[in-house]
Amino acid sequence: MNTGPEAVEVRPWREGEPEPAYRYFPRVDAPVLSIRTQGRWRPAVVQKREDHPDGRVVYGVEITLIIDGMRGTVERRYLWDPATMHPAPAVRGALG
Repeated sequence: MNTGPEAVEVRPWREGEPEPAYRYFPRVDAPVLSIRTQGRWRPAVVQKREDHPDGRVVYGVEITLIIDGMRGTVERRYLWDPATMHPAPAVRGALG
């Protein structure tokens, strides 16, 4: 199996922390990222981008993962890292 770094999932923003600036993407024509998680590259539809005051960029995505042996589409938040994610061409049924 090809090993490599995995995308880092991050927790949501909490009240009392410096609030990030949000950019939301419409479902139609939303950007697609290829994200390395669970040992492989997976397409993920971008729902939002968070620009944090400390310089971190976090992407909220919809991605299909295997959880407890079952395949399902879920929402996750990943810290931007070009070693573990990159823009991908938009494809119909990207999460199928």
